[in-house]
Amino acid sequence: MAEYDWDTEGNQDIDRIVNTILPAILQKVEEALKEAFKYAKYFISFQDLQRFIISKLEEKVRLSTKEKEYLRKEFEKIYEKAQKEAVPEMFKFSFGTPDLRTISYAESLADFYLGKFFRGDARLRKEVINWMNAYYLTEGNPIGRDAEGIQAFLNRFGQYLQQRTETKARQIIDTTYNHLKNSARIRAFQKARITYYRWDAVGDRLTCPYCRSMDGRIFRTVDAVRTLDLIEADPENLPDVKPFLTNFDLDTLKKMSSDNMPSKMPPAHPHCRCVLNAYQEEIERPLPVVVEPATQPKSLEQSALLQQLQEEYRTLKSEEISERVKAHIGSSWTRYSKENLLRNFQEHGHLVGAETIEQYKRMSKEIIKNPEQVFIRRNFDGSTDYIFVKNGKYVISSDDTLEIREFAKFQNQINELINQLSEFAAIIKVL
Repeated sequence: MAEYDWDTEGNQDIDRIVNTILPAILQKVEEALKEAFKYAKYFISFQDLQRFIISKLEEKVRLSTKEKEYLRKEFEKIYEKAQKEAVPEMFKFSFGTPDLRTISYAESLADFYLGKFFRGDARLRKEVINWMNAYYLTEGNPIGRDAEGIQAFLNRFGQYLQQRTETKARQIIDTTYNHLKNSARIRAFQKARITYYRWDAVGDRLTCPYCRSMDGRIFRTVDAVRTLDLIEADPENLPDVKPFLTNFDLDTLKKMSSDNMPSKMPPAHPHCRCVLNAYQEEIERPLPVVVEPATQPKSLEQSALLQQLQEEYRTLKSEEISERVKAHIGSSWTRYSKENLLRNFQEHGHLVGAETIEQYKRMSKEIIKNPEQVFIRRNFDGSTDYIFVKNGKYVISSDDTLEIREFAKFQNQINELINQLSEFAAIIKVL
């Protein structure tokens, strides 16, 4: 499958869309504030003025027909590109009824939130009101200072609102873009008769714990198609049919099987960068996965931690655990911080037989790529490490800091190493 950097390409698409529609939105914000200034003298309380300003913003800040046409054309390009990247050369691309419905839904989603983002976002609305209340308390009642005071207030508020509007517009387009992109991929999997797909997180330091917990999960295409059909038929029920995963407790989600997951496709939250990829069972053979304790707990705290860790990984299919193991092969994972690399090389390089730092890095990557055994360690602080073992050497790759913590040679038996590493942790064996 062709490599495609959705993060880079996506940012370029989003920048182009936002930079095109933002000036028009900001102009409407300015018009709403001018109208508020025009009638402000008739208000006798600051709270009434607040309500009037927000009502004017909700009334004025809407997308025009021209802006909607522009969005639709952009969404069609994004959708087509996503389908071609999902299953290249497997079918001749053409827009069918489901495709047009998906594009229309994405267009209406952006239109609703861009046109009514004060009403559609209770958090933003509260932030705006809090800003106005803070101004009232620090600067004094603008109404009580006649037209000059009201104008000063509206000028300051306009500057604040422009920043919030740009941020909100980018969030809306970014999230809609991700939904459209992954919806297009699901429709492409359906056309190409691909039975399963895999949830892939970006896997860098910006990846949130929710997306990281979804990385490698395997889902049935038919389930995702059913979800798409439901939300496109009844958009008002979107939060119920496809809620953001961040609305749920993370520990609970980790213990859920893929079949019971409340949402089976990105975005998991606003600004989510996750992408879906086809999963071919007959080609991608899973590793021989087991989930069992690697060492006996020494304390009640370790026992509880081990039970939690086992429960979390037993809910995953063997293919999903395999994908999590494979994630550490990627360039985002097999890296060191400069300080950690130098310290590790000086301490362990000669023991593992590495003469240079580059050789030391290369050897650690080879162990991660073709391990004899793999263990997962959950530390008391909640962080997770993967331990790759081969030929008397081991590599510890952090699931949280996304870097290799240690590459070394163990002195005696593997059991002694695992006992040593489990002193303040719980460890399970998965390979």
